[in-house]
Amino acid sequence: PAFLTSRTMFLLLFDASVDFNNRYTSVHYHQGRKISGEKINITVLELLHKWMASIHAHLARFQNGVLPDYPRMIAIGTRGDKLSSEKKNEISENLTHSIEEKAFANIFKRV
Repeated sequence: PAFLTSRTMFLLLFDASVDFNNRYTSVHYHQGRKISGEKINITVLELLHKWMASIHAHLARFQNGVLPDYPRMIAIGTRGDKLSSEKKNEISENLTHSIEEKAFANIFKRV
């Protein structure tokens, strides 16, 4: 925690093969065995937004009355090998569109 500054870059990893509208499942393992898989009342996309908003709220600082475009966040969808090129583009567009009106939209860049 001592090294987290407004210039920190955050990598937000998510399973791109899971639909953004699915309810998040909290999975716990003990000694290599799955012991629970509780469904949480929040979608995968809402959970990503929650992380982005938390990072933004804790580390974004105004400079000369302007909110700078950092900390930087990069969302990385894993399991891309299971997806078609069209599906990858759809996921990227949906994520980009979902944050357009959010306070942290300026620190998230589509690449």
